[in-house]
Amino acid sequence: IRNLLVVRACAIGDFVFNLPALTALERTHADARFTLVGNASALELAREFVAVKKIYSIESPPWSRLFYEPVSGLEFDSSIVWMKDETIAGNLRLSGIPNVIRRDPFPPHGHAADHLLRTLNLDRPPLPDLWAPDSDDVVIHPGSGSPKKNWPYFEELVDRLPNVVVFVPLPLGEAARSREARARKGEASKKDEGFRSSSNLWSSPGTSALRLPRRPMLQNLCLPEVFHHLRRCRAYIGNDSGITHLAAYLGCPTIALFGPTYPRVWGPIGRRARIIWKSKLEDITVDEVVQSLDATHT
Repeated sequence: IRNLLVVRACAIGDFVFNLPALTALERTHADARFTLVGNASALELAREFVAVKKIYSIESPPWSRLFYEPVSGLEFDSSIVWMKDETIAGNLRLSGIPNVIRRDPFPPHGHAADHLLRTLNLDRPPLPDLWAPDSDDVVIHPGSGSPKKNWPYFEELVDRLPNVVVFVPLPLGEAARSREARARKGEASKKDEGFRSSSNLWSSPGTSALRLPRRPMLQNLCLPEVFHHLRRCRAYIGNDSGITHLAAYLGCPTIALFGPTYPRVWGPIGRRARIIWKSKLEDITVDEVVQSLDATHT
């Protein structure tokens, strides 16, 4: 395989689970160059881990046409489509790609990353270690894709930490930017429930309203910029979110706060990842988080 098309349309955290499979593919096929199609902003992460030739949004032509018809001019040896639906894989075959493999990305059992490896009969490669700290900053991201996943005690946690703490709002993709624009205009719809603009990140439902004007903040960063901040900080603390998965996977000491989602399937993977899980997220205490942070020094 030299010219491989990978189709995976998903959010940041789900795509992080694909990175072991892409790494294993690259090790198996040393000359392979990946063209990735999906959520383009999330796919940019792959450049930090594997050789990527090009990245395209699945919402842009000609790729968007694959939802309903074949496309001419696609010159690939093979394609891997991690999607539940068969439509795009079928249209890629009709487009002339000789070897098209479609696999369901959702695991029937076990961890999601291991499932994605199993779909291609690949062994899990060593986890990356790209952590290169050059500061004492503890990066905290108190948001997530759902208010139900937001731990409510970040303000109390910050009061307990002696270090400078940097807050990282979730980078905005096209859909999120659109939601933020509607929110600013007072036009938010029911679909926008649970989304909060970066200016109101601290008052999401289920969390206390944080007022931390003296704390440095990182805002409106693209994912590669977030990546480089995470690899240089001392540690990271966050909810069940894509940024938490990224921090853990690159090797940053990560404390992930989980509940009620059980992390056996969707928990972060990484050399220095620690997961604190409770069936009720609010049952995770500040003391537990501080103790876990202290343990990252040992």
